[in-house]
This record gives sequence, structure tokens and C-alpha cells, in this order.
Amino acid sequence: MSAFWVSLGVGVLSAMGVGGGTLLMIWLCVFTDTPQKTAQAVNLIYFLPAGAAGLFSHVKNRLVSLRAFALCAPAAVAASVAGSIAATWVDGELLRRLFGAALVFVGLSRLFGKKP
Repeated sequence: MSAFWVSLGVGVLSAMGVGGGTLLMIWLCVFTDTPQKTAQAVNLIYFLPAGAAGLFSHVKNRLVSLRAFALCAPAAVAASVAGSIAATWVDGELLRRLFGAALVFVGLSRLFGKKP
């Protein structure tokens, strides 16, 4: 039952652009002992319906350029599929290190980067 509530919360956060995918990865790897490669594939596939829900809301509120969406959406779907396939070929330890480094980099850039 907790998986339902966690996935619902992560989906809502993802749709709002908060970074629910990172939370999903942490939950899957730490609390359910899911291998990182599997968690990354799940995360990439999970993003598609969460992103669609967020997109619906943003289009409804006229916050999305439909022309930009038409250009970017096919590439985003292709990159998600390619990333989930590529994740199965890369060593799990390397994936963990790269993911950790990416989180540290993003966190530091948000803390010390220029404010818009």
C-alpha cells in the first residue's frame, strides 16, 4: 500500500516540476532495495505519464508553446527509451557514482549559482 502513496506523491511532484524522479530513484533504491539499473528504467518510463499530466495542466493554463512542444516531445520520448536501454548496459557502480555526482552538481549549482 505504501508504494501506491509514494508513487502518487512522486507523480504529483513530477507534474509540478519539483523533481519527483529523483525522489522516486531514492525511494526505490533505498527503501525497496531495487537495483539501480531497474530503478532508472522505471523512473524513465514513469516520467512519461507524469509529464503528460503536467503538460495537460500547463497547456490548459497557456504556459506551453505548442510549437516548441511539437519539436521537443519526440526527442524527449526517444531519449527516455534510449536512456532506459542504455542503463542496462552500464555497470551499476558507475551509474550510482554518476547519479550521485549529478545530484551534488545540481545541488551546488542551485545553492551557489546566479539567481535569475
